[in-house]
Amino acid sequence: MEIEYTPKEEDLIAIAKCQLEKSNNAVSYMRRFQKNFIVGLLLMCVGIYMIIGPSILLFGFAVLIPFVGFVYPSFHRWRLKKNIPTIIRRKATAMSYAHIKLKALPDGLVQSTELTQSRIDWSLINGVHEDHDYLYIVIDGTYSIVIPRNRIALEDYAAFLTAVQTYRASAV
Repeated sequence: MEIEYTPKEEDLIAIAKCQLEKSNNAVSYMRRFQKNFIVGLLLMCVGIYMIIGPSILLFGFAVLIPFVGFVYPSFHRWRLKKNIPTIIRRKATAMSYAHIKLKALPDGLVQSTELTQSRIDWSLINGVHEDHDYLYIVIDGTYSIVIPRNRIALEDYAAFLTAVQTYRASAV
């Protein structure tokens, strides 16, 4: 089964949001950042205690630790989501908007543009999920393919989704 579409800016934004929420790399980055920040604050607390002794400054750093642990990660995620359109506009190239053909074949998913072609084995596809606007195919936890549902004929979309789910289930 084959489908074709041309990505638009909102499709690239949807990919980025999906990757931010689903990517193991993004989640591990956030956790690493959070842990490093907490360790840094703890080391500053110990240093202040050793140099100055008990003080109000030490209490201030102790209050910051829960803030960094709970409030800052939510703020950081919100800020990233808010800045996604700006990042997409800055980083997108002409190939980001190239016409895409996707073929669901028994041996893998084939993605091709006028300049490139790649085959993704079904075992590398970690998930297939959809929302009202898009079908997301998550590949090996690192990137995703997003398919705009409103620009593909309903029969073609349903046949493609059935093929993807069937081939993926038989590969697992």
